[in-house]
Amino acid sequence: MTSSLLLSLVLSVAPASGGDVYAVVVGHNGGLARTSTSPGLPTLRFADDDALRMARWFEALSVAGGVTVLTTPDAQTNTTLEAAGLSMPVHAAPTRTGLSRALAELKSKLARRTRPATVFFFYAGHGLTGRLLLEPEAGDEASITGKELKLALMELGADHVELFIDACRSQSLFTERGGPDLSQEIASLEARAASTSFGVLTAAQSDKPAGEASDLMGGFFSHVLASGLAGAADADGDDVVRFGELAAFVAFNTEGLTGQRPWFEAPGGDLRAPVISLGGTTRLVLPESTQGRLRVSSPSGLPVFAELFKPAGRKMTLTLPSGRYQVQRRDGELGSAADVELVSGESRTVGALIDSATKRTRERGEIDWEPVSFQSPFSQQVVAALDAGYVSGRPNVLSSRVRSFGVDASYVLSPTPFGLPGLEHGVEVGARLHFGHVMTGLRGAFCSSSANDALYRRVAVNARGGWRFLLFDERLGVTPFGSVGFKTILRLANARVSGDPFAPSLGAGLLAEGTLFTWLSLWLEGRFEATWVQLDGVRVPFAEPVVTAGATLWW
Repeated sequence: MTSSLLLSLVLSVAPASGGDVYAVVVGHNGGLARTSTSPGLPTLRFADDDALRMARWFEALSVAGGVTVLTTPDAQTNTTLEAAGLSMPVHAAPTRTGLSRALAELKSKLARRTRPATVFFFYAGHGLTGRLLLEPEAGDEASITGKELKLALMELGADHVELFIDACRSQSLFTERGGPDLSQEIASLEARAASTSFGVLTAAQSDKPAGEASDLMGGFFSHVLASGLAGAADADGDDVVRFGELAAFVAFNTEGLTGQRPWFEAPGGDLRAPVISLGGTTRLVLPESTQGRLRVSSPSGLPVFAELFKPAGRKMTLTLPSGRYQVQRRDGELGSAADVELVSGESRTVGALIDSATKRTRERGEIDWEPVSFQSPFSQQVVAALDAGYVSGRPNVLSSRVRSFGVDASYVLSPTPFGLPGLEHGVEVGARLHFGHVMTGLRGAFCSSSANDALYRRVAVNARGGWRFLLFDERLGVTPFGSVGFKTILRLANARVSGDPFAPSLGAGLLAEGTLFTWLSLWLEGRFEATWVQLDGVRVPFAEPVVTAGATLWW
């Protein structure tokens, strides 16, 4: 529930910025009756709260009429909204008919759009193997399978789709066999919509439950997810929450409860894909002196908007909507709190803390749990330590992060050596490694030209290194670099071969590279090289510009 508030807010500064935001939020409390062959599922309490609060924030950042709410609020939800002074948004029942109608209407809106569009889909409720429960229109049960949901979302025609699911056994929506076979339809859509970015983050693996927290009045996964999106998952402090950071943060703060671990499929397999850019928003600043487990809520204590463990010596910020808040610090049964008011577009720092109480939580629909999460700081070291423990739709995807090893092939164009008239053509092959923003690699080249009735052949080998500047959600990289190596320069004339077998060279240049897929990039490179060639026993320098155009396959 609290998740929904923060999640929708922070998504206002997510990849959708600069375009239009649309959202479909679904919350269904209903369970299944016990039968002779099934233990049934209990009715949930807060899935409707999650959906309604998610929708409230999306309405603030979406285009007019861009948010659809499918839920049936219970009496407690109505009472909570009234106590908070919040109005009930327009909503419809979370049925298959309602969901189909909502997606069809959204597809029609997207077909008429003139700007980039991002669609967020959020579900809170019960999950069975391969499907999510919906409100029955007839009979005792209704549901939608993960395959059906993915196909419907891909058919919308959005530029970016992000799917968050807070439900038990939610991994099975995308990995279990059974249900309608839509693999061909999905593969066809993926081929036709290669430019669509599609990310999935779910609450639990196929055999795990998801938790519902009474003191949060919402799903615990949703609460942790929202906290991470608000900035608590920004492990490197660059004001950007990336998909890998978010997945690691959610696991770090949920797995201790019941062994629950999120399942995810990163957009295009890229774990460094930005999910949220937090710069320039309304911010709550936690100063370096503040430390301990912190919760941010309304002044009355509910709803709760975010939670984290704040280490001493590190300033952190959370993105929040404007309004009045209470910041609580907890240490066992003891704690403190302070009120703070945030003004739209501004940053405010938390002041002194006063006493506050601690409450217990309950696992979603099943067992009690103690507050074992948010007990230690989240950091880059934690992300690295958790990498090998995640499994997604691709083997060991988190540890792979961005595909960082590439093989280059390119066409080379440069002047004929020694200032002779003409152009030199050739090919280059090489390999590169990326370590974050650092680029290193080896390159080999063979070039050929002719001038003054002589043939010139050159073989070159060089090592290179540079710093990558990433733009447009890391789809474009610009890398200034330097290189060092040697060239073998041969002159063939009158059946005689002469030249320098080992001429040292230095170079500097600029590489501009665009990513088409996670495994393929195209690039254009310009560089200036100086070579010291031995002529008549003396090394004579000469310099030349070189232009290359090529492609890289990534692993």
